Amino acid sequence: MPIVKLDHVSKSYGADLVLADICWQVSDGDRVGLIGDNGTGKTTLFRIMTGEMPRYKGTVNRAKKAIIGYLSQEPDFDSRLELRDAVRRAAFSHMYDLEERMERLTHKMSDPDEDQTTILDQYARLQERHEAYGGYNYEHRIDSVLGGLGFTKADFQLPVGVLSGGQKGRAALVHLLLMEPDLLLLDEPTNHLDLAGTEWLEGFLVSEYRGAVVVVSHDRYFLDKVVTKVVELQNHKLEEYGGNYTKYLFLKERKLLVQQRQYQRQQEQIAHDEEFIRRYKAGQRTKEARGREKKLQRMEIIQGPQRQSKKVKLEFTTDLRGGDDVLQFRNVEKRYDGKVLFENLDLDIYRHDRVGIIGPNGVGKTTLLRLILGQEKPTAGTVKVGHN
Repeated sequence: MPIVKLDHVSKSYGADLVLADICWQVSDGDRVGLIGDNGTGKTTLFRIMTGEMPRYKGTVNRAKKAIIGYLSQEPDFDSRLELRDAVRRAAFSHMYDLEERMERLTHKMSDPDEDQTTILDQYARLQERHEAYGGYNYEHRIDSVLGGLGFTKADFQLPVGVLSGGQKGRAALVHLLLMEPDLLLLDEPTNHLDLAGTEWLEGFLVSEYRGAVVVVSHDRYFLDKVVTKVVELQNHKLEEYGGNYTKYLFLKERKLLVQQRQYQRQQEQIAHDEEFIRRYKAGQRTKEARGREKKLQRMEIIQGPQRQSKKVKLEFTTDLRGGDDVLQFRNVEKRYDGKVLFENLDLDIYRHDRVGIIGPNGVGKTTLLRLILGQEKPTAGTVKVGHN
């Protein structure tokens, strides 16, 4: 069953065409990767699907009572609330209200002036609704999703107002996942996640989340794990490919090869006919030449295949050759307010090395880079940068 269906949707910003005659639908259970170069209109497409963008040509039909969740819609958390409480109130406001009403009735049960029969009846009805919505299991779900996306128990108690930008981005994702919308629109969901958080999100979307998902991501490995079809936005149009991102690359390359052959054959035919017309239009075979000319005028021209943007190539040159020993850490320790980020750290980096630094959020990866740059000093040990 379609959750959102777009019929002949077009969108322009002034004279700039972004989407042209888009016909597409997202149905229950879909796992879609939406890809395309920056600026091609992926965010515009999301905003049209959610109803945030009212001005466009064509029609958009949304399933009745369907809930669409969009990651870029940051929840309006109260900055004074603790993280866990803020997420709880935002994602489960109906449960929060029910529990407050149940608590007020509990206090009235000890008041002899109240009609206890009426109070017990009201409490029983509220309790029945509460259990129908999942009872107190949702409290466990809150902790599970917060922990899965990298928040510690200590983070649960932090006021929202002191969270970093990355933490607020993760909190927005937590809120969205707990809402369990019918359609989940994710725009670069792994931007603020470490490796463990990304792997947790992959597992959650594949094994636990029941709704449909459309995800925009530059992380090809994430797309390979999560999506079962890829939709490419290119030249203002959408084209769908079955399978994950790796399968898309294979199918796309095969399609481009077929298109290239068709294009070459047509160009050869056009060149042949044009030469025939040039030679015989004014001669004995005029009628045949003019027939070919009319055929060329009616011909639907095959466009040459457009491959993805060229890869960026960067070159760094210097007149000074650096030494073979680029960087040396010896017994390096770094503390902040008594908290040890790392200690007894030895590290050697040599000329032409390519080094990846991985680890959970908050373990000191950025601090390590700042030590290398000399922007911070180690608490103990030595950091030695090589000659030149």
